[in-house]
Amino acid sequence: MGGGLKREKIIIVIVLVLVVGIIYLNYLKPKTTSTTSAFTVVQKQHENDSYWIVGNNPNSKQKKSLKIEVKEKEQWTQLKEKKTYILTYVEKGNDITLTEIVSEAEE
Repeated sequence: MGGGLKREKIIIVIVLVLVVGIIYLNYLKPKTTSTTSAFTVVQKQHENDSYWIVGNNPNSKQKKSLKIEVKEKEQWTQLKEKKTYILTYVEKGNDITLTEIVSEAEE
C-alpha cells in the first residue's frame, strides 16, 4: 500500500515541474523578436568597449526612440549620424542588439 502512495507523489511532482516549465517558457521567459526595418541614426555612443546607436524608424507613425547595442566596432564605425539604414536587430526583453546592416537606405 505504501508503494502506491509514493508513486502518486512522484507523479504529482513530475506534473507540477512540467506545468511550471510550460508557464515559464510561454509567459515568463523574455520573448525574442528579430526586426528588419529602416532606422535613422540620431546619435552614436560608446563607453570603453561598448557601442550603441540611438535613433528611430522614420517610416513609423510612432517615433519611438531605440537604443541598439552594436557588438562589433567595425559596424559602429560604418554607421553615420543623421543617415538612414536598413538594419536587422534582435530584441530580447529590454536588450536590443544589432545583427546586420543590410544597406544604406535611399533618401
